[in-house]
Amino acid sequence: LDWKSNLVGQSYDGAANMSGQYNGLQYKILEQNPQALFIWCSAHRLNLIASQAVGSFSNAVDLFGNVEKIFTFITGSKARSVFFREKQLEFYPKQPIRSVKRVNTTRWMSHAYALNTVLDVYDAVYQTIEEVRNRDGGSDFKLGADCYGLLSYLTSYKFLMTALSFKKIFEILEPLIRTLQARDIDILAAKYLVNSAKDSIVALRTEETFENILILAKEFDDKNKNEEFEPLQTTRKRRVRKMAGELCSDEVEQNPIQKFKVDTYFVALDIIKTQISQRFTDKTIEVMKDFALLSTKSIKELKKYPKSIPIDAFKAVCLAYNTLLKLEDVRREYEQFINCDLIINETSPLYLHPNLNYDNSSLSSNDSNSDNTTSEQLKTWQNSSSLMCIFQDFCKAGLKSIFPSLFMLIKIVVTIPVSSCSPERSFSKLKLIKTRLRSTMGEDRLEDLMRITC
Repeated sequence: LDWKSNLVGQSYDGAANMSGQYNGLQYKILEQNPQALFIWCSAHRLNLIASQAVGSFSNAVDLFGNVEKIFTFITGSKARSVFFREKQLEFYPKQPIRSVKRVNTTRWMSHAYALNTVLDVYDAVYQTIEEVRNRDGGSDFKLGADCYGLLSYLTSYKFLMTALSFKKIFEILEPLIRTLQARDIDILAAKYLVNSAKDSIVALRTEETFENILILAKEFDDKNKNEEFEPLQTTRKRRVRKMAGELCSDEVEQNPIQKFKVDTYFVALDIIKTQISQRFTDKTIEVMKDFALLSTKSIKELKKYPKSIPIDAFKAVCLAYNTLLKLEDVRREYEQFINCDLIINETSPLYLHPNLNYDNSSLSSNDSNSDNTTSEQLKTWQNSSSLMCIFQDFCKAGLKSIFPSLFMLIKIVVTIPVSSCSPERSFSKLKLIKTRLRSTMGEDRLEDLMRITC
């Protein structure tokens, strides 16, 4: 395996020994092969964002801490597990039996699975805890206190509002993290999906969405008429001592619903939005702009207006892969591929890489007034469809010999890894296949079983 010449991309999780900027494995490989573009595993990044959001403020900590307590409480005794199964058969006779999930695990989006389970079988969870308290709480004071604390929290609007807020957030993040674990997703599609999820998170930060959460909480309260939910508490306004000559005073929000919106709901959305912006902004942005020109959307647009191809198109990617690609060949083949013979499209950006140095002498005076690419313009160049279909068309139609440089570029894009989930899945299957009883298995048989399983 000649990785020093043929390796075009590498992807790891966020461990320092793998992704370290100065001593990590990715840096050691880049020293030997500068074109091995490093991509921090997108699925791991998104999972870190979710973990950061659920532990950044008190209401979130209380929510998932109590969900973890529910798991420990029910699974800590065989009798309680039996009670829980019986209550599910009583309340949900036509649904399969479900088990409570742990919060603090290494499974993807474990917070979402644990929370959704509690909300879906809420009646069974509540009745199980209440029955255990009535039966054993009198003799075991610690058990009785734990049951009382869980029941008090589960019958509060603090629990309802926080749980429904995170459920709405997880409805956006959970499908995305599953998509990012797919084998056939390319880096361009992943970038577009992450940005779309970020826009969806921003769209939740409205008064209308918060009002919908209030309505859902009220409907949940009305459906569970056997329990009386405690409303949000009004916090006491603290009196701050004023210094001599001080006239102004702090205005504290006294409305509990508005306080929840500001201190919990908006905070969770702001944390996720900020974390996505920080963790998914890396050094590959210039190369990503060139990759975006290969999307179906860009090709269709530039086929109508081929002269609107940016002047510095493919400059960054050819610099990154200078041993495999030449800028002149890539541009010539790309222009031939889209049949350039029309007028300039004024909506296309003049420059994709304003920070790169290049010769401006060939520009006319009319071109010099153009603005740099904004985030809104860049968004129009992104497309959610995978480049795998274009790669397959090149292979089926025999275009490899006609556009060799363009084919190499597309091949690089579909080869660069988006996440490191596939090898992790392989190692997980390996632990299931090569057990203690199969310790003497030969390499050939092990490879065959791995192919069948993976």
